[in-house]
Amino acid sequence: MDKREFILIVDEDTSERQELREYLSEAYRVGEYANGKEAFDYLNQNPLEVDMIIAGARLEDCDGFELLHLLKESKPLNVIPVIMLVDGEETQRKAIEGGVVDVITKPFSQPVVVCRVKNAVKANNVPTFINVMEDLVREQIDKNINTFGICQCAVCRGDLAALALNHLPPKYVSTEKGRLISATEKMSYNNILEIIKAIAECAEMVKQNPRHEKDLYE
Repeated sequence: MDKREFILIVDEDTSERQELREYLSEAYRVGEYANGKEAFDYLNQNPLEVDMIIAGARLEDCDGFELLHLLKESKPLNVIPVIMLVDGEETQRKAIEGGVVDVITKPFSQPVVVCRVKNAVKANNVPTFINVMEDLVREQIDKNINTFGICQCAVCRGDLAALALNHLPPKYVSTEKGRLISATEKMSYNNILEIIKAIAECAEMVKQNPRHEKDLYE
């Protein structure tokens, strides 16, 4: 089985895709799409497959910036690093502000492409750790906030989340490959009930001592 990282090239220019494939295929597995929407559909169906995306700014149906936005909005996909192909200062600025890990300016050369991809892949493979219980608690608060009988302002929501997390065991996962699968899918029915129970108990404390009211008069 080929264990090399998989790079997905998304660019409407056939010659550019072929050029990038030639540069990268010796060190990486490479796939390609000319259409942004088709690429996003593939990523949704294969969230564990792709290690990096190289995207052109101009794409059919869904351009590079729209694709980047869709990826950032999707939890299984928002950790996949994106390098964007740019052809000017304004496009470069927009790409960096959008959250790409790097840009490659056209016309590009093999040494630059290989170096930037290598650095980005290496940076993405450095393991870090997150407590996914934070996401699970926030998710259940959002789903059940109307049943708790508390103020729904940001302060009270934040206090409720903090209190509940202090009453629940942390659930740490490695993000070496990113948050590839929603932690919620791995939780059993009993786990979810335990989280909701803890939130409900802490909601009573927030209801009795709503901090936002104190802040209004201080």
